[in-house]
Amino acid sequence: MLLLLEHSFSSGASFSSFKPLQSALFMCESCHKTYKAKGSLERHKKFECGKEAGLQCPFCPYKSKHKSNLKTHMAIRHQNDFTNAFVSYRNFSLRGTQNSLFACDVCHKSYKNRKTLVRHKDYECGKEPHLQCSYCTYRTKHNCSLKTHMAIRHS
Repeated sequence: MLLLLEHSFSSGASFSSFKPLQSALFMCESCHKTYKAKGSLERHKKFECGKEAGLQCPFCPYKSKHKSNLKTHMAIRHQNDFTNAFVSYRNFSLRGTQNSLFACDVCHKSYKNRKTLVRHKDYECGKEPHLQCSYCTYRTKHNCSLKTHMAIRHS
C-alpha cells in the first residue's frame, strides 16, 4: 500500500515543516487505482484487483464484479426479459415487473420512485450543471457535490 499526500512547501521550507493537505490517497501497487480511504483500498484489493468479473448477466455477455451494477444493467437493458419472472444467479435475485422501475425516456436512467424520476426530468436531464465553484472551473448539478469538492480541493 502506498500513501500519496498532496503537499505544498513555502520557499525555504524543509521536509520537517511538511503538512499534508486533507486529501490523502491510498494507491494499489498492482493497478495504481487510488482511494481516499484505506478501507476502500483494502476492499478493492480483496474483491476487485486482478479478479475477473464474476457475476454474469443471464441474458447477454455482460459481466460485473458488483451485484448492484448487474441489477441496474438487467433492469435497464432486460426489463422485458424478466417481467413477472424471478431470476436467481449466485445468490443474486431480482424480482421484476414492468412497473418496478421508472426509466427516463431521454437518458434511460431508472429510478425506484416515480417522484424521483419527475425530479430528474425537471432539474437534471439534459440540463447543464448550474452550480459553479468560485475557485476553479468545476461545475455540478448538486449542492452536496459542490460542498464535497470545496472541502477536498479548496480547504
